[in-house]
Parts: sequence; C-alpha cells; structure tokens
Amino acid sequence: MELDERLWVGLIPAFPLLLAFFYVLTRGVLRWEIPVRWVSSSVILASFSALLFTCVSVFRFFSQSSEVVLIDRLAQWIGVGVGSGALVGGLAFRFDPLSAVFSLLVSGIGFLIVLYGVVHMRSTDEAVGDYARFFGLISFEIAAMLILVLADNLLILLLGFGAVVAGVQFLVAFSYSDEDLAKSATVSGVVGLIAFGALLFSISMAFRGLAEMGRPGLDFSSLEASLPALAVATVDLPGWLGGSGLPLPEVLAFGIGLAACGLASLWPLFCWLPGSSRGRVPASALIQTVTMLAAAGYLLARFSPWLALAPHVSMGIVWLGVISACVAAVLACTRFEITSVLAWSSVSQFGLVLMAAGAGGYTESVFHVIAHSFSKGLLFMAAGVVVLAVAGEHDMRRMGNIGSRLTLTRIDLWIGAFALAGGVPLTAGFFSMQGVFESVLRVENLPGLSIIHALILLTFALTSFYILRLIYLSLYGTTRLPSAVKWEAIEDPAPRILWPMGIMAGLSIAGSVIALPQIWSDLLFSGEVQDSNSLQNFLSGVLSDGDRISREPADQWSLVGQSTLVTWLGAMSAFWLYILRPNWRVRAESVRDRLWSSGRTFGALEFPKLRVQRDRWVRRIREERPLPSMRGHSSGLPEPFLKFFQSGFLQHYLGFVAAGCFILLAYFVLMGGRAW
Repeated sequence: MELDERLWVGLIPAFPLLLAFFYVLTRGVLRWEIPVRWVSSSVILASFSALLFTCVSVFRFFSQSSEVVLIDRLAQWIGVGVGSGALVGGLAFRFDPLSAVFSLLVSGIGFLIVLYGVVHMRSTDEAVGDYARFFGLISFEIAAMLILVLADNLLILLLGFGAVVAGVQFLVAFSYSDEDLAKSATVSGVVGLIAFGALLFSISMAFRGLAEMGRPGLDFSSLEASLPALAVATVDLPGWLGGSGLPLPEVLAFGIGLAACGLASLWPLFCWLPGSSRGRVPASALIQTVTMLAAAGYLLARFSPWLALAPHVSMGIVWLGVISACVAAVLACTRFEITSVLAWSSVSQFGLVLMAAGAGGYTESVFHVIAHSFSKGLLFMAAGVVVLAVAGEHDMRRMGNIGSRLTLTRIDLWIGAFALAGGVPLTAGFFSMQGVFESVLRVENLPGLSIIHALILLTFALTSFYILRLIYLSLYGTTRLPSAVKWEAIEDPAPRILWPMGIMAGLSIAGSVIALPQIWSDLLFSGEVQDSNSLQNFLSGVLSDGDRISREPADQWSLVGQSTLVTWLGAMSAFWLYILRPNWRVRAESVRDRLWSSGRTFGALEFPKLRVQRDRWVRRIREERPLPSMRGHSSGLPEPFLKFFQSGFLQHYLGFVAAGCFILLAYFVLMGGRAW
C-alpha cells in the first residue's frame, strides 16, 4: 500500500542539491569569493539536513503498517495520453525499506565525511575558491546519490545515476592541473558513460517489453505488478545472429550487471578507480563508500527481481565477482601508495558484493556494502591523517615509525583494519564476510563451486595480509620520513577530526547488530532471541532472496572456522614478513637482481631487445614510480578513443546525446512490429 507523504521525503536531497546549485551560480557564473567559514557552515548544515529529514522519514515509515511505502509526488514530469490509460512519469520519491537503508547510509556517512573534510581541506592550503568548489561538488554528489536511491520510477533513477557518474568525474578531476588525475577523470567519465548506456539499455528493453504486453509503466510499483509477464517474455535476435529468442530477464540482468561493474570499476571496466586514489582524501572516501560502490550495490538490490529470473547472467556474475575480488586483492598486496591500496581493496570488496548478489544473497550483499562503508570510511579518514602528518606523502616506503606519535589515529586504523579483514568477531565486517561466503555455498549445482570456495578463502587471506602490511609500513618499522617532515610536528589531529573517526569506529563495531546471524545469536543469548537478522527481516518484502536453503549449525560453524583461520593465516604471514623478517624484501631484490643479471643469466645469448625488455620489467618490479599501472598512460585504453569521447566541448557532448536519441528512436520505429 502506498501512502502519500508530501513533505519529508522530498526534502532529503533538497538542501545539498540547492547548495550545489548555489555554488555553481556564485563560483562558476558570478565568480564570487565565498569565505571559508561560510562554506564550512553551509555544507555541514546541508548534509545534516539530509540526515535529519531521513531520520524523520524513517520515523514516519515505522509509525505506519509494515506494508506501507511512502511516496512523495512533487510534480508531474512526463506524460503520454489521457484518462485511465495515460502513461505518466512523475517527479516522485519513494521511501520503502531499501530506500530507507541506503538513505540512512548515504546521509549518515556523508555527514561524517563532510565533518572530517572541512578540517582536512583547511590543512592542505587550498585556495578559497578551490575550497568552495570542492564542497560544492561534495554536496552535488551526496544529493545525486540520494536522488538515485529515492527514485520512484525509472526516469528519476536514470537521472540520479547520470548525476552520480558526472559528480564522480568532477571530484576526480578537482585537481585538474595534475595530469594523472585529469586522465583518471577522463577514464572515469568514459566508463561512466558505458555504465549509463548499459542501464539505459535495460530500462528501454523493459519498457518496450511491457508496452508490447499492454502493461506500460515507469514506477516500481508497476514493474513489480508486471514481473510475472516479464518472466516469460523473450527478445528476438536479428537474423544474422540466428533469429532465436533470448529470455528478456537475461537481457535486462546483463545491462544491470554491466552498469554495476562500471560503477565499481570491475572487469571488463577494471581501470579507473585506483587511478583516482591520488586525489583529495575526503573525495576518495565519499566515492569508495557511499556513492559509486554503494550505487552499484543499490542497483543490484533494487533490480534483484530481474536478476533472480536470469540464472545464466547470475552465474556469470558470481564468477566475475569472485575473480575480480581475488585479482584486486593480489594487486592491493603489491602497491605502496596508501590510498592506492585502499582503492584496490574497495574493488576487491565490491567483487564480493557482486558475487553474493549473483548467488541470490541480496541481503548479504547489502549488508556487506554497509559494513564496507563503515570500515573503509574509517580507514580513509585515518589514512588522510597519516598523509597530512608526513607532508602529503602517499608512498608508504617514505613513512614508518610514526604510530607512536599518532596514538589515537593508530587505534582507529587498527579498528578499521579488523573490521575490513573480518578476522575479529563482533565487528560488522566479520559478519558481512561470513554472510557473502555462506550465500554462495547455499547455491545448488553451481559449476566450479570448489574453485569458488578456494578463491573466496584466498581473498580473505589476502585482505588481512594487505591491510596489516599497510599498517606496518605506515606506522611501524624504521623511520623513513622525507627530509621536509619534522618528527616533533607529527601528532594526532584536532578533536574535530577525531570525533568523526571515533563515530565511524563505533559504527564499524556496533553495526554488527543489524544483521547478526542466528547461530551467533544462539551462542550469545542462549537461544532467547529469534530472527536476529534484523536487516533480512526488514528487507524481506523488497529483495528477491527466494527460498533459502536451511543449513545445519555445524556446517555454518565450519564456514566460520575456515574463514577465520585463513584470515589469521594471512595476518600472520604479514606479521612474519614485515615484523619478524623485515629485511626479506632486500634479500628478495638481491636474488632477483642476480637472476636478471646479464652475465649470470643470459651470458653470451643476450640480445639488445631482450636487455631492454628486462630493464623495463626490473623498473616495474622495483616500482620506481608510485603507481606504474596508471601514471603516464590511460590505463590501457587508447588515448585517441578517450579524447574523441571526452573532448571537453559541450557541443560535442550534446551531439553524442542527440545521436543516441536518434538511434533509440530509429530502433523503436523500425523494430516496432517485431514480436517479443
């Protein structure tokens, strides 16, 4: 049942969006210089208003019956026809259980990042205009994400999706004088356009299928009512592809999966996120917690009915997710820039989210998005403090032994590490990683289940390895500080930064109660609490979790033991290599140099071209450049291709949009008579 709520829901994204437009007008058009204190106060108030109105809407939601969905219809936007047969796309916002969860996540974590960012950016000697421009972009990104998760129909959702993609490109390109960040922004824009096109393709195909069956509709209520008709619909392939029909749900799920992969920088769009990690820390924290990665998780959850009807695409998503998670974890183990390690970690963690969604564990994937936002937000805040303490240095090889000077930051960093690695019970990350692990093993007849099982365990071990490696190289060991850094100047930041970090640390621990597994509830409360997974119960009416296979408690405890064991094995490996045997890398480099030595390895058989190739690989292994996979070229994408689509001229972009609209119109006109 829908209940019109004409005030609170529509106000959730209103103030951040109005503030962003105000900065566009004053800074972009009028060129006014806005005082830093006014910028800080306004962005804090705008983000707090989003959190406040979200909490009011949640209270209003819980005061109604469990079947009620709050709908805020602001205006009629697009309509065709008259009377009862009219097709109308209204400017409306929807507040159901899934929207409530993601609105709380975005507004709450976004508010903490803003509190942290206003102090962090003051410490970077930014110009007054850059300060206002940065927080205008932050406000725009928060508002765009809230519009996405609150959309009541496909048009508003598509609009919010495009705004999120554009906002991320603007944030990555904030330091546009940095050539590498400018190129990363270009790549993120191209990948975002591909993801937008994939989502537009799925929405167009769904609308056309419903229209052919006499069930046109744009809002999610109409889609839910038409789901049985979509389940049996097919799409005819062109004659040169055989002319056979494909199940429509498989086509729709493919577009949704590709859009999610583009947002989360997964393969085959495995390129842009790590390159953006050298930007401003608050921007990276926002992108990798509650905007791009959370948006990808929201798409998978919102369109879970489509994924549930597409077994072949879902199977591919499981394999794609687990392989991406493992490969990204391996790459995180090889990086020396502290923000690059966290970026590859974000890619790896979303691989686990994608894997769980493909296996039908949509509640587990949502919970892992939440737990990852808590722990990764805390880690980015702590990493930002470390970077400021060493005069902006990102390379962990030029840090070391500063943990004694950053006592409170060190504690927060350890809490975030434990929550991310999932090796300590009673943290949100521990239970979320157990959930995604078990969700895959519940699937019957999944091809290669034993290989997937091994890859998940390997990912868990690598996660604990790279996060402990990050802590040791940055906070412990020998002092390797740049000459410009004075030891006496290194100290914990002001309480205005420590308070948001402390709240995030508390959420990383206390967040475990929202999805406590039943076996742990029985252990902790002697079986007195039933249905302890509150998140699953809350989202049960929205997500298509399907029929869950009941597993014996002994089997569940076996999975807990396996994951905990490999997590601690990875941690002990990092402890042994970086604390007990800190000189292992020097010895390894010595052995490598001897193996690559021309006199010992190749002798008289060495050729000039082979020597050049050898020297090139030696430089890459030594990582003389901080980020060899992203610096100096556009991540494997041809630069003429990127320049063609990202020229910087508005008329070119409008031309691409017009061409795309013409192609869609021609498709619908020419294919209108084809049967589904």
